[in-house]
Amino acid sequence: MLSHLILGFLRDGQARHGYELITEYKARSGNQVSAGNFYRELARLAAPRVADGGWLFCSTNQRTFRVEEFQRALRDSVAAAGRRIQSAEWGTQPADFRVARGERPYLKTAWLRLAE
Repeated sequence: MLSHLILGFLRDGQARHGYELITEYKARSGNQVSAGNFYRELARLAAPRVADGGWLFCSTNQRTFRVEEFQRALRDSVAAAGRRIQSAEWGTQPADFRVARGERPYLKTAWLRLAE
């Protein structure tokens, strides 16, 4: 059902990022949704639309969404869409956005080259 809601939010053809979609979902439904579940579904919907050898870029600054969970969610989503990750570049905080000692990086990015 989440996929139908996401596609409904996107039907106007306007480009939107994940945070905007999550915010719209919460405002319209009054329900909370985990960033992990939302990004997992968004990546599953996007993967089939990427050309063979093309790139899927994903990013989140959700502090509670751990790096390992982010990576696993994207791998699982791409596989669920019937695609394969040909290569991946994972990133976190750049040097000028340091986190306190003992804190996990909140910024997570992924460049995924997809294959059929």
